[in-house]
Amino acid sequence: VNLNQYINKFPNGIFIKNAHYFRAESYVALKRDKEALPDYEYLVKNTPNNFADEAALRVSDIAFANKDWEKTREYSYIVEKNATTQVMRQTSMERILLAEYELKNFDAAAVYAEKVYESEKSSKEVKEYAALLKARSEMERNNLAEAEIWWKILQSKNNANGAEAKVRIYEAMYARAEYAKLEKRILSDVNSLSSYGYWMGKSFIILGKVYAKLDNFDQSKATLQSVIDNAEDREIIDEARFELEEVKNLELKKNQPVNNDFQFDLNGN
Repeated sequence: VNLNQYINKFPNGIFIKNAHYFRAESYVALKRDKEALPDYEYLVKNTPNNFADEAALRVSDIAFANKDWEKTREYSYIVEKNATTQVMRQTSMERILLAEYELKNFDAAAVYAEKVYESEKSSKEVKEYAALLKARSEMERNNLAEAEIWWKILQSKNNANGAEAKVRIYEAMYARAEYAKLEKRILSDVNSLSSYGYWMGKSFIILGKVYAKLDNFDQSKATLQSVIDNAEDREIIDEARFELEEVKNLELKKNQPVNNDFQFDLNGN
């Protein structure tokens, strides 16, 4: 009797859990991982058995490889709870972090980002990615001050994460009306952003807005126009165009003469 026949004929047989395990392992050996999932899930959900912990890890592995974030999340929590090694616990935390973030569960993502960042088993690269997701999650939660703490951890990185961090800090400075300081900061960072077109465009849009706040409308318009002329990203171009119109409207309002004429009622009323 082969495994399929046994499972179909004896769903409550004394060897049913062994049969599910060995069939799952056979599918994996044949590189038919998705077909192994029902057997592994059966083992996790029908405890006790000797295969449950390994089965949970296998489901997590397969789901993660296929970017099935719901299943990755569900089974990685099980792996974390029952982990017998630090490697299993570390892997599960990293997967929970990414799954929660991808599922837009930003409260949980923020918690696990910090756990992963603080873990002694996290590599430098993993710590950096955890800090990135922590900063983004805190922004989504509108915890801007907390997010800025994590952006500052990343700002010195000479990569796209560092470029994003710089721009997010610019946005925080702009919100605090630190215009003169921000102008100098953006100009000093130009070289470090030059390889990251999207974030370079974002930084110059902010710079254009800063110039407008400092009443330097000619420089503001020139800066925003340069983004429109040179950016390759459609989102950046559209944002620059919008901000340019905003600056032109603000300039018109500021240049309108103040009406000091008074109307008098000649009838004394």
